[in-house]
Amino acid sequence: MLQPMLVLGTVEMAGDLVLRRLCKAKSKEQALIVMDYTGLLASRLSRINTAGLAAQSSLWLDLAHKVRPVSIFRFRQGQHLQALLVAWLRRCAQEGQASLSQACLQAVAQLASQLCSAGTVGLVALATSLRRPELTAAFRQDVAIAAELDAAASLLEWMLRFPAVWALSESNNTLDLAAAVRSGKVLWISMPHAYMQPCERRLVGWMAELAIAQAVLGLQNEGAPALQMLSVLPPSLPLGVEVRAPMRQIVLLNLDPSRALHNVAATWLANKADVWVVGPVNTKLSMDKHTWLPADQCARVEQLQAGQVWVISGKNQTGVTALTKYTPIEHSVAHSWQRLTLGRLSASPARQFGWSPTLSVLSDAHQGLYEKLATHEILLAGWMRVRTAQKYSHGIDRVTVDQFGTELDSALLQLVDELREMRYVARPLRTIRLPKPDGDTRLIKVACVRDRVVQAAFLHLVEPLFDTRMNPRSFAYRPGRSAHHALALARSAIHAGKHWAVVADIKKMF
Repeated sequence: MLQPMLVLGTVEMAGDLVLRRLCKAKSKEQALIVMDYTGLLASRLSRINTAGLAAQSSLWLDLAHKVRPVSIFRFRQGQHLQALLVAWLRRCAQEGQASLSQACLQAVAQLASQLCSAGTVGLVALATSLRRPELTAAFRQDVAIAAELDAAASLLEWMLRFPAVWALSESNNTLDLAAAVRSGKVLWISMPHAYMQPCERRLVGWMAELAIAQAVLGLQNEGAPALQMLSVLPPSLPLGVEVRAPMRQIVLLNLDPSRALHNVAATWLANKADVWVVGPVNTKLSMDKHTWLPADQCARVEQLQAGQVWVISGKNQTGVTALTKYTPIEHSVAHSWQRLTLGRLSASPARQFGWSPTLSVLSDAHQGLYEKLATHEILLAGWMRVRTAQKYSHGIDRVTVDQFGTELDSALLQLVDELREMRYVARPLRTIRLPKPDGDTRLIKVACVRDRVVQAAFLHLVEPLFDTRMNPRSFAYRPGRSAHHALALARSAIHAGKHWAVVADIKKMF
């Protein structure tokens, strides 16, 4: 493993510097992997700091993309597979609060190795196989492990309820990472955290790390040039698998003067990694949080300005100030890189566009819905949906949304009493006739604000139960879906050879 490097600074300044250096030093045969856990580094891509790298030599993988996802998490036979799987499963078990022994983890890894002896295997196949007695008979001779194998299957099934986890393992678009690394491409893996749940983001990050580790370790005996890997980490995401292979690893972290460094940084500093601190800092560092930095160097770092870098040697801990040039970005080429890759991918079936995966299975938590509806908290959630309407909108009682909000607490308490005592009755609808362009009129029925609050609260309770079971080709008035998803599915049908489209409208629907 080559000498690692730790880069501290903002994505704007430090990211620009690291990208420019890596792209300039990249040879045609050498692969470059960028693992952006934040999704922010793409804004620093330009023709200048990519040293003229052609978009055709890159592969862009957006792990949060729901329309055209890519599967890179497939188990492939190799001498490092079982060790990697055990480390990965241990992380996932901790995240899913599953108690699995070391013997169980090794049994699952051994079963996965056996399944992929003639090809590749994903999470669905592994979870299904763990439930098959004929495939796990050798492991189930131990009663303790037999019970844990069912728990391991439940853990994998829980993980697969997350859309990004399912897509990374089971998408119809598959990518051979080893082949991409062997061809010397720039492999850009982006994980925009705003589009994933925190737990989902951690699981997907560990899956991507295992896939990269498996690809890199499988090539270490082929004599390929040592590749470089840049990881952009948020402070809350721990790394799962350490890859000891012929590669140069660079980690980019934001330097927070008042907080201690990320645990990954602490580990690398103990392994004598080279450190770059990219200015500007312009603030005093907390010495009790940054004990890794000698006092004499701490003063120098605090004075760093834009265009200055404090370089610390991992071998002898000496530091020196270097000058660098900052490149203002007028136009990012990230979109063109991403569009080129997406053009090669097929649209995925839309089943994964469902609501929160943690709610996709009925449980005891979904019982007693009426009792939950008759609570102040759920009615308040309904009000939060209604309050976004026009503030002067009203029903037959002429109470506007704005007026209802001024007496919110008393109005909600009154609704709670009526619901609990079974006295609640919806009021008649206000009728509005709106002229249509063809001279006809459209009949609109408007409910009172109080009734809208109850209806929205009820929707808040039942929507997660039904949305995941609705037709995957339905996109109207559903959370997390839009016309863009419908268009993607239509394009997929066209590419599949479909030629007819039916346009229908239900008369007087509203």
